[in-house]
Amino acid sequence: MKDNTFLKLSLAWSLIGIFLLLLLAYFSEPQAIKISDMEQNVGKSVVIFGTVENARYGSTSFIDLSDETGNTTIILFAEPQNKTQAGETIGAKGKVQFYKNNFELIADEIRCVKC
Repeated sequence: MKDNTFLKLSLAWSLIGIFLLLLLAYFSEPQAIKISDMEQNVGKSVVIFGTVENARYGSTSFIDLSDETGNTTIILFAEPQNKTQAGETIGAKGKVQFYKNNFELIADEIRCVKC
């Protein structure tokens, strides 16, 4: 009888733990970094805020972004719903990668901060 109770208790706590981990993963946000910090964050999911310098839209969209520390290219493998223009401030969430001697952000999401 004791083994059966222990098994049920262990299973219940395991399910609670898995649920809490899923909840934490759903609500956690990536770290916001400056463009100059991209080198230390290759392969990580981050958020970068900056001013749009140039944007080219299509099935693959390229947005040149700058902040007070440098500039980079944001790549989105889709055409965004809201197209930003030069001079607007956006936030881009995605994964940092190093490609052809440049750091770039492969974006999952782009949000307008000041449009």
